[in-house]
Amino acid sequence: MYLPVYFSTVKKRQYAKEKILGAAISEFSSHGFERAISHVAKKAHVNEVTVYRLFGNKANLQLAAMLEASRLNPMLVYLKTMLAQETVPPLSTVVPQLGRVACGPGKALMSMTYFAGLQNRKILTAWEKSKERNHLLVPLREYVSRLQKQDPTLRGLDPRVLSRAIAGSMISLFSRNCLFSVMDIADQDSRETGSLLEMFERRRIPG
Repeated sequence: MYLPVYFSTVKKRQYAKEKILGAAISEFSSHGFERAISHVAKKAHVNEVTVYRLFGNKANLQLAAMLEASRLNPMLVYLKTMLAQETVPPLSTVVPQLGRVACGPGKALMSMTYFAGLQNRKILTAWEKSKERNHLLVPLREYVSRLQKQDPTLRGLDPRVLSRAIAGSMISLFSRNCLFSVMDIADQDSRETGSLLEMFERRRIPG
């Protein structure tokens, strides 16, 4: 007798939560984690009480927004699609494409990562350690392992170091080409790949 009402309430609650998360991602990625909850509530078309009722406090909302952005990370979508192929493309293809995704559809997550590093290291640490986080390093390590089987010249590189270097390069690419795009440090072409390969060469496993 009461089930339809219960399921209707649950559905409304979930819908409100999704709206708030979308608004939080938009606000935090554009203005940083110091952005007031009132702006998130206004963008989501809910009152602040609803935000606190669903997330408890601002820190929980900040972490939830980063985890949701990770779940929707288009760089993961690209890597999973690429890994579904029989043969994986070379670094010269993958690194520039990941860079384009990071500065395009993946910009929200990259921005929040940047702001978290500057403004809220506790949120960054909680996000990094969360078991719910979809970690970019997992498919990157798989990509590197498969690439090394295809390309003998890369077999002397530590796959853990190489995957971390690729992930780190995305932060570098984002910083130069999105945050500081009007400065001379921004890339004019895809020469970034060449400099990355030189860096990888210096990180070969000894012996």
